[in-house]
Amino acid sequence: MGVEAITNSTDAILTNLESGIQQFAVDPLAAIKAIDFQTVALVGVGILFVVFLVDLIAYIFALYKGNEEEFTPYSRSIAVMAADAWDNRRHNEIAHYYDPYVRSRSLENVTPVLDAISRAIKMWT
Repeated sequence: MGVEAITNSTDAILTNLESGIQQFAVDPLAAIKAIDFQTVALVGVGILFVVFLVDLIAYIFALYKGNEEEFTPYSRSIAVMAADAWDNRRHNEIAHYYDPYVRSRSLENVTPVLDAISRAIKMWT
């Protein structure tokens, strides 16, 4: 695969993304209906598989080195990092994107759930 092929495929992806954003701006409901949920699910499962595979390879490496007691999975580190980011949302960029929706009450019911998930992650890790 040459540089031209990569450039062409990148251009096609960006063109698709731009048309999707324009469609979402014009008619959000139609854009949501046009989402290919099989692809979204497949990408999500792929991401979970890669995280599991990285954890498995890291554990096997720790086992080989003889320090498996000190091994901490990367997935746990990612969960703790996400919980810390949520808890400190007033001091990072999350507040700029999340707070306007909370003030308009569309996400007001979600905030306690995310707070509980964050507390659970911190308590059990």
